[in-house]
Amino acid sequence: MTNPSGASSRALGQRLLHVGRSMCCCAFFAVGVTACSTSGRLARGGSGDLDGGVDTAAAAGAIIGGACKKSADCPKGTLCDVPIPNSVTVRGAPGGKVEFPLFPGGSCTPHPIAPYAPDGGTSCDPLQAASQSGCGKNGVCVVDTVGGNTLVDCRVQCTPSNQASGCARSGYTCDFGIHACVEGCQSDAECRLVSVDNTGDGVADALSYDPTSKAVCDAKTGRCGHTGTGGSTGTTCKRQDDCEPDGTCIAPLSTLAGLHFPGGFCTKFGCDVAGRSCPGSKVVCESLRPWNGSSSSAPACLSSCTVGAEPSAQRLGVAGHGTDCRTGYRCHYNGGLDATDGVCVGGNYNAVTKNNVGAGCKTDDECYSPFGFGRCLTLAVGIVSGSSGVCAIMDCAAPGLPADVCGTHNECIGLSGDLTFCVHDCSTAADCAAGDACADDDGDPATVTICYPACSADKECRAGKETCSIPSGATRGQCVAK
Repeated sequence: MTNPSGASSRALGQRLLHVGRSMCCCAFFAVGVTACSTSGRLARGGSGDLDGGVDTAAAAGAIIGGACKKSADCPKGTLCDVPIPNSVTVRGAPGGKVEFPLFPGGSCTPHPIAPYAPDGGTSCDPLQAASQSGCGKNGVCVVDTVGGNTLVDCRVQCTPSNQASGCARSGYTCDFGIHACVEGCQSDAECRLVSVDNTGDGVADALSYDPTSKAVCDAKTGRCGHTGTGGSTGTTCKRQDDCEPDGTCIAPLSTLAGLHFPGGFCTKFGCDVAGRSCPGSKVVCESLRPWNGSSSSAPACLSSCTVGAEPSAQRLGVAGHGTDCRTGYRCHYNGGLDATDGVCVGGNYNAVTKNNVGAGCKTDDECYSPFGFGRCLTLAVGIVSGSSGVCAIMDCAAPGLPADVCGTHNECIGLSGDLTFCVHDCSTAADCAAGDACADDDGDPATVTICYPACSADKECRAGKETCSIPSGATRGQCVAK
């Protein structure tokens, strides 16, 4: 077994991770509009006014962000992201619905909102530095998720402020993470929405209006807030009012950076901005290190802890928790030099007491979870996805965790970036969960074969029962019954 603390942990090719359906980091979300900003309200986009072409040379020096109704209103080299009405029906809300206008007042831009086209020149490029993104002198290319579609658009660069919106125009606020002007709150009703789970599957699927909330839309900042007294960092919450006036509730049904916060968690985004510091002891102002590709670039107030420091009695079981974390919260390695660079986030603490890494699963609760790190993962390799979830232990190479955290006949390998996880070793596919192959994933004869969602030859599948079906033009396929 590979020592998870050493440099021998190997990469897993192009393995991708799916750990469940991510929700917005706000205290609410709109069905079909899923992007969130750290300003505490939805980040959205819509179809731009695409009449006419863009003068590339003029666009490079364009000053963007001016109000417009059509492209003729914009300077040479820019077009208009037109204002688009948008609303969500919410029972109990004034008038029965809440308005979410897109691009309020319109916005002049070199590249109207569109799917990302890195080679076609028809969109801005969020992977480039601001000066090379195609958004002009004062623009930055940002990513928005609209109706389940990932789009990119140009926004005006800005400097966040505690007392003001940071943007020149009404209807916008400076996002604490991307330092760009995004849609600010438009009404008090928008600030009083909470996400609800009508189907009972643990995933938010609708919005509800909270008539007892006192949260309001601050016209000066474009952010939701309240004047009452609420909880500080780490306090349980369901809505904005439950947290301090400048704070935000990461709601129980929401995730942030692929991490969840059961019972809700009060935080404060933009804590690096003057006037927004994090009060109290054992509290740090940091960006969250993500687990599943989602990111949260905005510094937030988080409860600090030391990874792996809890006594053995708190490492497993439904009452488990990390040292200095509340029950149900684990100590998440947040990057840095050592195990002391941890912050408290929701953990998987359940009744499973025996190691079952590699076993088939449908939920996290079915998986062995030392230190709260167990997950039920659905893995994919290229276009091949696993037929079911498998139990794994995440972040097995994190400082502070024992070298043998994966257990016997399991291995700690790389997933993406600095993220690692435990997989099951195998001699044949019979050692693996249904549908998985027993494969040499990295082509290194010095490493053991592992249970893997993709196969490259029949010998990696169940002998006499399965064949490796490889799609035309692909190098790997999936084990299927004969």
